[in-house]
Amino acid sequence: MPSHSRSKKKNTDPVFVPQIQTQLQSSSWVQSAETMNPDLEVPELQMEPEPREGFGQGFGHRLGNISISAPATPPESPGLPTIQMKGDAPNIQCKLTPEQVKHANRIRKARGLPLLPVEQAGKLNNIEEAIGHSTANQPPANQPPANQPPANQSVANQPVASQSVASQPTEEQNIPENQQSPEILLNNGKLSLQELKDFLQSTTLGAIASLNPQSETIRNILKYPLGQSWHTAKHELAEGDEKAKALMRKIWEFRKWHHRNILERAKTRVNQLTTDENGLKNWSAAGSETLTSDIDVNLKGTETELAVKIFNEEFKKDGWDYESGVVYDVNVYALDFMHTFGGVEVDGHQLTQKEGKRQNQIQGGFKESILSQQDKEQQDEWSLVKVRLYISNPVQWEEYAEAAGLSKKKKESIEAKYQNYVKEISEEMSKQANISVDAAEQSEDDMASGITGLNSTAEKLIHQQLGGKSSSGEVLAENLLMGSSNRVYERKLQEVSQLRKELKDAIARYNNMVEQGDNGGTAFGGVTGLEMLNGYIEVKLKALRKLVSESALFSNEAYVTDAAVYHAVVGLQGGNAIEQSKAESMQAVTENMGDALKEISRHNDTLGEAAFKSAKYIWRMADAAKNMGFSTISGVNDLYEVGYSIANEIKGQGNVDEKQASEAKMNTIGITTGSQLVAKVLTVGTAVRRQYTQLTKEQQTSLSQPTPSGKKTKNTN
Repeated sequence: MPSHSRSKKKNTDPVFVPQIQTQLQSSSWVQSAETMNPDLEVPELQMEPEPREGFGQGFGHRLGNISISAPATPPESPGLPTIQMKGDAPNIQCKLTPEQVKHANRIRKARGLPLLPVEQAGKLNNIEEAIGHSTANQPPANQPPANQPPANQSVANQPVASQSVASQPTEEQNIPENQQSPEILLNNGKLSLQELKDFLQSTTLGAIASLNPQSETIRNILKYPLGQSWHTAKHELAEGDEKAKALMRKIWEFRKWHHRNILERAKTRVNQLTTDENGLKNWSAAGSETLTSDIDVNLKGTETELAVKIFNEEFKKDGWDYESGVVYDVNVYALDFMHTFGGVEVDGHQLTQKEGKRQNQIQGGFKESILSQQDKEQQDEWSLVKVRLYISNPVQWEEYAEAAGLSKKKKESIEAKYQNYVKEISEEMSKQANISVDAAEQSEDDMASGITGLNSTAEKLIHQQLGGKSSSGEVLAENLLMGSSNRVYERKLQEVSQLRKELKDAIARYNNMVEQGDNGGTAFGGVTGLEMLNGYIEVKLKALRKLVSESALFSNEAYVTDAAVYHAVVGLQGGNAIEQSKAESMQAVTENMGDALKEISRHNDTLGEAAFKSAKYIWRMADAAKNMGFSTISGVNDLYEVGYSIANEIKGQGNVDEKQASEAKMNTIGITTGSQLVAKVLTVGTAVRRQYTQLTKEQQTSLSQPTPSGKKTKNTN
């Protein structure tokens, strides 16, 4: 707790004691006294503790030789307790306020005691009697209080209610509520959700502001009453009143500090394991400063594939039961397609820097046209797999595929990739839950209906595992799906790492040969050894890019195509005027359409929430379409304007209701429901693809207009 800074005035007149705790041998009572009233001088007290017969553990100290120096006249403070002596023990009395009586009644109710009439407020009441806490209620010294876990049992394994303020009476509760520290009232965070709500109702913004965002109290609030769920925290606090939002800000600050702490631990482990100080060099985190934002951490270094696994392990070792994506809405990603932030100038054009940079190919990527065309088709298919995953049902997917003009061969390839993804996730969930998918009665609809089906499978596995007896089933199902995705992602990243090392070695040999002027001699059909080595590099590069896309699909929230990464991160977020081919812009349109559908489906309780969460993807989707020269397609400009406005102007404004403002913005283009928003996104995305398929291959590989130069600059294409 922050300490109060103030000057103290010497006065030797007796006798006013602001507070005496039963545990007089502890110095913590001085801190409590300072917390109650910063104008009081801390009294100097010497005593001789003596156990008193008939008192339980922690009680029975008799006041011995007491010497107190304090102001002769106490400052006026309503409800401040005074000390009267009755025999050998102190009797604490004060005037209770209505709020204090209500607080006492909450404690009395928890103990099964009759409630006090509120009209007793203002009268002198014995606090111990008010809350029903007297020596007669104390158990023998060798017996734990009721509702307390045995000494050898972990608090974390107890039901949340058993850690509540009411069920763990302490002497600090003898202080009037408006003079107790927030940490005491919160029981250091170990309380039930209802008790947290009661605290917020009776506390002040100032009390919340005094909480240390890096304290165990804040951690425990997220862990116990909020159930280790960022989604629950957002629902209970971020959508509440000013006091609830203030507490959410403290938890947000804790997350910001603590996930970096875990990253530092992961960095130390990775660099020790690999004996490479650049194994995990640093990271960048994308995410806004809003209370509801997620954090996407992009790792940098030579061993980022290993670092993802180490981070996930370190997070669990820190005492959390769930994945970081569930607890914090924080996900970490290995190096994907973007190895250089910015572009590279080639023939007067600012192009994106691909993996595979080498001598005579500074932009990376492919020289061979056949491999380049195959890679283009492969990337396009992965963008469509995301649409297949997040579209609402198989019928809607079939309608989209037909309207978009997808060929039978392409559609079959997309379906094969999608089914393989569902199969791997389902098998991993079954393994983690130790229950067969068949036993969970997974239906054909579950297999066919994308992310909705996977969520259904997770829920059925958890229900089967727990016999339907847990109120945390929704969070457990979320964790099962996310944890299974993370485990598959970690395994695939090891394959990525191996391929990257092989590619790196081949490029080093290639560069050395070029620098030495060695063409490797003539091989088959007049092809030189150097040309054959380049072909080997490009085959490896194509396989690597396929595996990076496949891995990213398991990584919770990440883009799966090179084009979408560069368009969003380097172009729109970085404000660089990069030029992409029309094929790449089409991939960005498609993948952002898939992500928009995902967010609308997740947050479909209201149009405002769906619009607010999907806006950045709608903006990016329409921006890429405008770069292709397709702004004349009906709906492109409408989606661009509303998406841009919500993502860049409404989001982050503290003085507006973001969801209401987002809904109002959607109303301006005639959208009044979530289903209408889905239809609009699909209609525009379909129209853009149909026009793209009418282009020749040469036109598809030609460059689009550059993204706007400057962050948040309006696109006039």
